[in-house]
Amino acid sequence: MTKRNLCAKINNMDTLKKRKICLLLIVAFAVSCVFALFSVNIFSVGASTPIKPTFVMPKTELEYYALSSPQDVYIGEDYSAIIQNNTTLTVYTKDGGFVNSTATFNSLKQVKKWGDNGILVLDNAQLRCIDINNINAPYFIQNFPEDERISANYLDLNDNYLITGFDQKIYVYKLNGTTVIDRTEIQNADADKPLCISPNNIVIYVSNTGMLCAKHANNVNAEPIELCNVSPDKLAADNEWIYFIQSGEIKRLPLPKIGGTPETLLVPETLLVIEDANFALGKLSSPSSISLYNGNLLITDKAINAVQEFKVVSYIDNAETKNGLQFTGFAIAKNKTAFNRPETTNKTIELCNNTLGVLTENELFFYDVTKDAFDRTAYKQVKLNGFNANLLALGRTSALIADGANKTVKLLNLETLQFSDGLIIEGNNTPITSVTYQGGKFYIAKLDYSTELERNVLDVYTYVEGETFALTKIFTVQDPYHSFDVSSCLTVDVFGNIFISDKDSKVYKLAFDGETYAERTLVQNLNVGGIIKMSTDLGGNLFVITSDAIVCHNGSISKSFPIHLLENGNTLIPNGLAMSFENNSVYFVGRNCENIFQSISLPNLTISNVTIPNSYVLSGSETDIDNLKLYNVKPNANVYAVDDSVGDSFAYNGLTEGITNYNYLYVCDATVSKLDGFTNTTLSVLIRIENGKHIPMLVNKKDVVQVENFISDIALSSAYIATDVNAYYLPVITLENTFTLTRNEQILRLAHGTKISPLKTLSLFGKNFYYASINLGGESINTYIPVDFTTNELSTEDNRVQFTIEKSTATDVYSSLALSTKIDTIEEGTSIRIYSVTDNVAKIDYKVGDAWLSGFISTNNIKPHVSNALRNTLIIISVSLAVCVTLIYFILRKSPKQK
Repeated sequence: MTKRNLCAKINNMDTLKKRKICLLLIVAFAVSCVFALFSVNIFSVGASTPIKPTFVMPKTELEYYALSSPQDVYIGEDYSAIIQNNTTLTVYTKDGGFVNSTATFNSLKQVKKWGDNGILVLDNAQLRCIDINNINAPYFIQNFPEDERISANYLDLNDNYLITGFDQKIYVYKLNGTTVIDRTEIQNADADKPLCISPNNIVIYVSNTGMLCAKHANNVNAEPIELCNVSPDKLAADNEWIYFIQSGEIKRLPLPKIGGTPETLLVPETLLVIEDANFALGKLSSPSSISLYNGNLLITDKAINAVQEFKVVSYIDNAETKNGLQFTGFAIAKNKTAFNRPETTNKTIELCNNTLGVLTENELFFYDVTKDAFDRTAYKQVKLNGFNANLLALGRTSALIADGANKTVKLLNLETLQFSDGLIIEGNNTPITSVTYQGGKFYIAKLDYSTELERNVLDVYTYVEGETFALTKIFTVQDPYHSFDVSSCLTVDVFGNIFISDKDSKVYKLAFDGETYAERTLVQNLNVGGIIKMSTDLGGNLFVITSDAIVCHNGSISKSFPIHLLENGNTLIPNGLAMSFENNSVYFVGRNCENIFQSISLPNLTISNVTIPNSYVLSGSETDIDNLKLYNVKPNANVYAVDDSVGDSFAYNGLTEGITNYNYLYVCDATVSKLDGFTNTTLSVLIRIENGKHIPMLVNKKDVVQVENFISDIALSSAYIATDVNAYYLPVITLENTFTLTRNEQILRLAHGTKISPLKTLSLFGKNFYYASINLGGESINTYIPVDFTTNELSTEDNRVQFTIEKSTATDVYSSLALSTKIDTIEEGTSIRIYSVTDNVAKIDYKVGDAWLSGFISTNNIKPHVSNALRNTLIIISVSLAVCVTLIYFILRKSPKQK
């Protein structure tokens, strides 16, 4: 049928038939769309944005660039420049990578920064400038006041001046940005020798008599300060020291203060390099230039083909304190070993808490990710001494490495960096395929051969960290349809579920219910090949790393994140992946690459994804009894210790052990941020008490069980405090059987006789509490009070101790006899009860509203009782007067016989 005939036939159809056909086409189109959408997850792994890794160690490509006879270098925040082989200028920008200038240079000597976007070079005794946006078009710098090129044998500059040496003079050019606005001259100079200018404008140069001299740039006609007789190869200065190279050694002199001259010539101090035999870098052989960088010295070396940063440190040599140069770890050098740089033979990487571990062919090194990459305290190195380990698992206090082929595992103490004796796993002569760490346990997978199945099966062992080094076999994975080989991987999630891969890159899950492992199931919708390693995150999501991508799987959907090309055009082929709970960074190492890389673009759930909910109470305040809940934590659950003092998020402090058999106050739920459609994980925020402080914890909500609190209404209208007691913000008893603090963590002490109004009764931890209202200074406060400390009827003779009532001056109240911690201030004339006096300190109760609070004050602040003193004085006067009148009466009275 032709197209014309078909159209004619359709036109002849009635309207009803046309509508039916259109409806069928629409339904078919909709079904095909739905099928196409769902087929992404059914038949393939959904692709996502490629990962562009960033450098951790070294931090940039600049730091592992191959050099050839480096002569001078400038390193800045946005761009850097290196001179090599006299004629090659290489410019590095953070965005554009390395670019070699195609401009023709005759004899390059020095390189400096020039303005915001320029590089100043000394080429064949001429000053030339290059705009980094057009590095192939250098132009000459013009002299002042003549319109000619500036010539120089050596140059230096700071923010205010450019100085050059030429024709037996030192020329000092005043700058306004990159514009030369004035020129002065220093006579009698050796212009063929190096020179420099300090940040505070002091010019250092060599005179024509061979003396190293100093002048201020704004007074070049003043007499020079002669420092010493030297012939430096290169010079540099900061505001305190002059540094120079002489005969292959680095030396320094104190920078003089202009206005005085030294009485005698100075003797330069030699700064020897403190070398480490373990590293190829950190040495100097033939230094060619010296400059200042980050407050340290940046030194190029032709023989080592490296640029290295050194800092001046003090050290002891034969009981004598000396100053020397210590390598910081920063270097521009390809395929050389720095103290903080892994080898090109790295095999795998692991992360636990904030410790990053890398296993290489010859060593283990550990790096603290919270510290700067060039901080020596952030780095630890352990030589393997011939132990051919190829597997690493990193725990909280120890690291486990395994020599898979020889079935041997060793345990390293991360504090002492000492190995335990190797332990051979008993069984057939088959290798260990994978090791991992989770929840305080190391897991080890080893091949075994099943004669029944005539194929390899997988044995899984565990070792509890911190216990006697003995492995426990927990199960054997065998299946008539699947086999395992040396490529089989193992990982364990936060819930104890085990994931294993077979030789065909199929992944199984063995679900753990807290006691036993369920039947293994194939992980659906995860079709990947060439699995190198597997890992999991806080929510139990699975991460699989292959040769060209990282695949994330949340139990139902998978997303693939291809790994981006590096800046130098090479493809990163990863050897391992490391993630932990404290931040959302993922670290990995590459094959034949001396770098550690970092990515934050994966949807891995961590503590850093959790923000503090609005309902979370950070400080002491009243808590509604209806919101009071207690939870128990299930055995073997992960309890995450966190810090809530970092703003609106939690900081991860590590797993907390040994506290799951206790009740905790429930505060609220926190949902981990939703990332790329992955399932959310809900965490419960619990509170425990430690040293009177409220310590937050996070627990997966599925791992907590609510505890019943017996709360009842009561008809009691009032009660009284029978003996002094603390009132509490939260009725939580600590392990030491003490109570939490209240009112912003200040003790609220209720004295004997205080009237309370009970609202409800609460049974908690085997104790009964009143949720009661009290009057405190005219303010109604709701608080928790142990029922044991109250009475329904107050007896006036029920005083626990006798006291006297006095009044106080305006004074501070303290929590103890030491009068060190102030808890309150009372006003002039406040009534106080005095119970005892010790070392001029009175233990008192003071009245606030209807409540009596407790504390200590100085006896100097107790007012004397004026009425008693006056009464006693009057009594003494009256008695004395009576005695006096009586005596006078008897003396003056006449005898009857005298009448």
